[in-house]
Amino acid sequence: RWNGTVEGLSDKPDRLILKNIRVDGNDWGCRADSAGNPLKILFGINVGNGVTVIDSEIYATTQVGITNTSGNALIKNNFIHDIKLNDSGWAVGIISQGSQFKTIIENNKILNTMIGISATNVDISNNEIIDNEVGINGDTSFGPGIISNNIFKNNKIAIDTSGRTISNNEFIDNESISSDKGNNWIIDVKKFVPSET
Repeated sequence: RWNGTVEGLSDKPDRLILKNIRVDGNDWGCRADSAGNPLKILFGINVGNGVTVIDSEIYATTQVGITNTSGNALIKNNFIHDIKLNDSGWAVGIISQGSQFKTIIENNKILNTMIGISATNVDISNNEIIDNEVGINGDTSFGPGIISNNIFKNNKIAIDTSGRTISNNEFIDNESISSDKGNNWIIDVKKFVPSET
């Protein structure tokens, strides 16, 4: 169990694996130390190029559970939940932005945060995204991505993205399946039918 931020940076793709890490953000009153930026922030895991985060639990951190700004990461089989809002009212389970290198986000369970996943240039598949304000948001500033085979349940907005290919997702009791941004919806999107349970 780790009560703080885990930093994983690598310039050698596929060489650094963070596995079985438990980050508990409870009882931390962190504040940014830069002048004029008093935001309360406690990232769970911060990864760079080529890092894999697998089989870990991140909860009760402030602002972000897992963040990746270099791309080329694998974020898989993690449980990210109860991420607390920062002082500006923002919280994200997984954020992966700002890279031309594709990141893979798969088989994670993300629940009870403001935004489940905020990402550019990622493939997002086989995740459970539950009880968030927004399930997935992002744009295509570094390339398109795929959103497939995910379960969206009890989110206010399941998908708030643009320029993505979206297919084979299941939507259960969300207030809205998507915002009005343009995506390439494949016709095999599954909607919840009570008789299927």
